Amino acid sequence: MAFDKSELINVWLPFVRKNFKDYDYRKYAVPKSYKNLNSDSEFLVMLKINQSKKEGTIRRFINMQVALREVLTQIEKSKVN
Repeated sequence: MAFDKSELINVWLPFVRKNFKDYDYRKYAVPKSYKNLNSDSEFLVMLKINQSKKEGTIRRFINMQVALREVLTQIEKSKVN
């Protein structure tokens, strides 16, 4: 998940309630005004922060995958010897 429960409750939900006319978590969101939302610096910054968090999470998973492959390679090598 890109944001924690506290951020969801204290930041995103109030923003969604104020700026969206319909919303279903992880399915769709219909803004009251696309134009206003597109020019809302708070919204744009929140999206950038959310994207950065997602990228960080993905990077950690990739690093973990690399480390696990190295461990598995060492295990396989030790079985052969």
